[in-house]
Formats: sequence, C-alpha cells, structure tokens
Amino acid sequence: MTTTPYLQVSAIANPTTTAVIKKLSATKTEIAVEASDLLINGIYHFQRNSANDAWIVLNAEKAYFNLINATKATSTTQGISFSPNPIIIANNATDADNDIDFTAGNFQFSDLSGDAVLSALTKRLDASWVAGTNQGGLDTGTKANNTWYHCYAIHNPTSNVSDAIFSTNATTPSLPTGFTKYTLIESIKTNSSGNILPFYHIGDYISWKTKPKDITSGLSTSLTPHPISTPLGRNVMAKIRATLFTGGASAVNILSPLDNSLTPISSENDLVTQNYTTSIEKQVITDTSSQISIIASAAPVSNFALFTFGWKKIK
Repeated sequence: MTTTPYLQVSAIANPTTTAVIKKLSATKTEIAVEASDLLINGIYHFQRNSANDAWIVLNAEKAYFNLINATKATSTTQGISFSPNPIIIANNATDADNDIDFTAGNFQFSDLSGDAVLSALTKRLDASWVAGTNQGGLDTGTKANNTWYHCYAIHNPTSNVSDAIFSTNATTPSLPTGFTKYTLIESIKTNSSGNILPFYHIGDYISWKTKPKDITSGLSTSLTPHPISTPLGRNVMAKIRATLFTGGASAVNILSPLDNSLTPISSENDLVTQNYTTSIEKQVITDTSSQISIIASAAPVSNFALFTFGWKKIK
C-alpha cells in the first residue's frame, strides 16, 4: 500500500464508504496501518470505531501489540505469557555437596501477576545470598544438617532481573531488596554432615539417587502417621515401595493422611501375606509434616519395610 487505504462497503451508512482503515497501537489508540498489515487474498475482521469515521482491522498480519507493554496474564485476566520452559535443578558437578544448578527457563509468579525468565546459574547453599551465578543462595542463617531447603526462582520487577534463592520456608522465602516476585521450583535436603543429598529432577518428579529406607517397624492396628523422606512444609505425591515379609501381620494399608474417609483395613489391602513375601509400589499424598498413614492387621510389626523413591509436585 502506497496510498491511504479505504474500505468501501455498500448499504452501510456509517462509517462512510470512504472511511479510512486503521489499527490499534499498544496503548489501544487508532494508528495508520502499514504495508505489511493487509495482504492480497487475506481474510480480515473489521470493527467500526466509536466516532464512526474509520474501520479498525482486528487481525492485521503484522503484530500491532507491543508485547513488552501488553497486559500480563493473571488468574482472571487474559494477557501475554511465555511458552512453558520449566526450570530444572541438579547437584552441581564440581561441588555437589553445597551447590545447586538451575537450568534456564521461565516461571510464573506465585501471586499469578506475571512471569519472568531465569538464565542458567549456580547458587551456593553454604553462603548468604548474593546476586548472580556461583554466588551465595541462602536467604537467612547458615546451612544446617538434616534440613529441608526449598529452591525458589525470584524476580525484581524494577530492574527486570531474575535470580534464585534457598529458604527453609516452604511457602515464602525472605527476599533480597527489590525482589518481590517468586515461585517454588523444588526442594532439597542436607544429610547429617550438611551435604546436599544426591537426586534427579525430571519434569515435576524428584527421585533420590539412594532410596532411603524410612520405616522398618513400629506399625500399629490404629491408623498412624509416619514421616518419610519428602519435603517438609509441602503436600507432594510421594512414590514409595513397601514390602511385607513372611510372619507377623497379614495385612497392611498405606494411606494419605488426607484420606480420613477411607476404610483402613479392608478386602482391598495394599499388602497381604501369609506364607510368602509381597511388595507394592504406590503413590501417596503426604501432609505438610512429610507424613503418610499406615495401619496393620496386627501389632507390633517387625516384618515390614518402606522405601521412599521420590515425589512429584502437586500443582
């Protein structure tokens, strides 16, 4: 187009048959269309403007919204969002006991007010938070033994800078100055020596490299909570493997502490044994105290073992 474009429509009084075609700017004001906006044989949608003196093309070929200034998507508002690119964590190859690698990716803020991009970086659990890769990542205090730490992506809306931080708080980290947005990525744990336990992070699933045996005895004929190796302060879908050896109880049921309405011991028991050993792999939702519930047909039970393979994030 080298001249001002007009849309001629018969049998319509307003806008006039010589009304100018326009489009909307990022601030939704009327502006002139460009040569690449209307193509030969294209199919377009038009709407009259409020002054009835122009047609607004609603689907110009050229993007006419400034994506940086476009409305951010929220739980109740449509807007621009990134294509999913999940952030994955891993033990750092050089210092697996103290450092965590974060892959590049994007994340939605926990308050659903928008999202941001994180560049790949490494953060140290054994040092206080400092901006940037290969810097400290702990929000408060010092690294402790046998402690759960939650890994967050954080964002400073003023500077448009993203980073990562560790916190013992499973819902709200202590944020550095200027960083007001965050989201939980995953959780890690230190052992009795203060070293980060080795794990795999695949999609929404965390798997322990060495599967901990969390329960070996002490089952009751009453539904009883038992702690396992899943993040403290979070409900997660734990993946477990339980084995009932010969002798002792003949039936065991493993339930989520949230499943109070279920019959603990029934014809659909998880594990039943009389003259042989039986095992089961199962997924169970934990409570925020890292517990699942177990009941046995007889007590005490010393012929039982439960391993925690890992867990899956509940969104």
